[in-house]
Amino acid sequence: MPSPAHKKNRFVLLILILAFSLAGASCTRLTPPPGTGVSAWKFAVLPDTQGPNRAPEGHSCVNGSVVQAIANDIVLEKPDLVLVSGDLANGWFRNSGTPYPVQYQNWKKAMAPVYRSGIKVYPIRGNHDNGPV
Repeated sequence: MPSPAHKKNRFVLLILILAFSLAGASCTRLTPPPGTGVSAWKFAVLPDTQGPNRAPEGHSCVNGSVVQAIANDIVLEKPDLVLVSGDLANGWFRNSGTPYPVQYQNWKKAMAPVYRSGIKVYPIRGNHDNGPV
């Protein structure tokens, strides 16, 4: 069972992640207090990567060029992990017939620099990622 201090640290981390998510894409290093025996770690937060992609055909449903530019910057920053706080793809209500698997393939293609670098990516589902197919 986690100690009260561990629970408090997890809560503080959750608040920090939420704050960075609301602020937009960012990368930060968390440095624990001296003498705790815990090492510093760096993470990136990337929210809302969906895109309307109004091309007449082949809607990617991802803001591909922007996501790829951010992914390249993330690789340069070398964080320990990347948190993606939802709305990876445009989703069901504006996808112009692009199926979910294709939308997420497009997202992974844009994030390819991060995946190739070996940096762990932890996406969560947002409201655009949740709906009928």
